[in-house]
Parts: sequence; structure tokens; C-alpha cells
Amino acid sequence: MHMEDLAMRFIKERNDQDQALLCYILSKNFQKILENLAFRTEKYIRGSIEHQAFLIRTLEKLTALRIITRDSQPSPIVDRFVFEVSKLLHQYGRDTTILN
Repeated sequence: MHMEDLAMRFIKERNDQDQALLCYILSKNFQKILENLAFRTEKYIRGSIEHQAFLIRTLEKLTALRIITRDSQPSPIVDRFVFEVSKLLHQYGRDTTILN
């Protein structure tokens, strides 16, 4: 069984997004990783501290996973995470952090 098939089983049979994400990481399927992480944003109240922390942690993970999977394709999902984190940093007066 392929890891992606196992991921789908985790989602369908157990509604387990965490295990599915691990399968996508092991299969180095960056697109599925993105979809999984984008789906998770829906469980947070927009603007809450939890949502903000999730955005920052997720962008850090995506940056590392993009290197590991050697994915260099443009992605609207990645762009959205970058935009949201940029807005967040701007709110806190940390604009220079964005450029570093």
C-alpha cells in the first residue's frame, strides 16, 4: 500500500488528519501536505492567538517541507500563508522580520 492511499484511509475511516499528514510527509507529496494544512486553518477562529500561532508554525513547516520535497512550483496556498503571516507581523510592527 502506498503512503498516500494510507493517508486517505486515515481521513475516510478515522477522520485523522494528523496521521494523514505524516503519510503525506513520508511520501513527499507537497501538494497534499498543503491541502492538509490549509484544511486545518478552518478549526481556528480567525485572528485568535491560536490562529496566529498556527499560521506562523505552519509557514515554518512549509518552508522546511518545501526544501525536503524539492518542490518549487508556485502555490496559491503557500502564497496565502505568506500573506497572512506578513499581515500578522505588520500588525505587530515587525515588518523587517518579513524581509529577513
